[in-house]
Amino acid sequence: MDKYQEYIFKTSRSYYGLSVCGKSTLEKVVFDDKIIFKQNDDITVSDYILYIANIGFENVFAIVGTKETPLAQELDLVGSSPKSGNQNRFFLPISFDNKIDAIKIVFKNNLADNLIFPVIYEEADKEKYYAKKEQERKDGLLKAASIKVSAGIDLVNIYFQPCCEQYTRTEIVLCKDNMMLAKYKVDEETFFKSINGLAYGKYEFILKQFDDKGNILLETDKMQFSLSRPNYGGRFTVIG
Repeated sequence: MDKYQEYIFKTSRSYYGLSVCGKSTLEKVVFDDKIIFKQNDDITVSDYILYIANIGFENVFAIVGTKETPLAQELDLVGSSPKSGNQNRFFLPISFDNKIDAIKIVFKNNLADNLIFPVIYEEADKEKYYAKKEQERKDGLLKAASIKVSAGIDLVNIYFQPCCEQYTRTEIVLCKDNMMLAKYKVDEETFFKSINGLAYGKYEFILKQFDDKGNILLETDKMQFSLSRPNYGGRFTVIG
């Protein structure tokens, strides 16, 4: 960017925004040696609208290969855009599935040479997105299962609910000191399991829920609880 181009950018109000699904998310742009389009964390969102406004711009073009296409100067956006006064406003559909190579700016009255910004697309992390969606799915199932623990003299009761409509049965794996002690299968119409004959100490269990084909719908991480001697009030302590 030469001193004349830089002067126009510094003395004129420039705006840059990416609008998702027509909802304005406008931000002030910092024009450097390139323009970066950063995809939303949701990788299913691939279409955006670029908004540019500057009183010193005569025209703005999208470049694909050797073809230059002028940007639209009117576009029906949902939500408000900044008041631009007598600025020229330019809009460009941006797609991560159909990318452009660069944007060319033509200044009014040939006050400066045309300026071309290469366009860089930063795509969202797909693995991170899918991991997040899987965790959200698991968290939703875990919340629906509503697992609770309470204790008696030498036993623990584990309560739960079906995690989803496909639920058929539950299996509980009881562990102590990283050793598996027992597996308990719970029938469809029962939503708790009493495990007795337990000594004082720390325990862990994993709760699994299945559909009618034996597919795992929900498998928890190890969940801890402990049984200790009664306190002076005659109550047993359980941590779960």
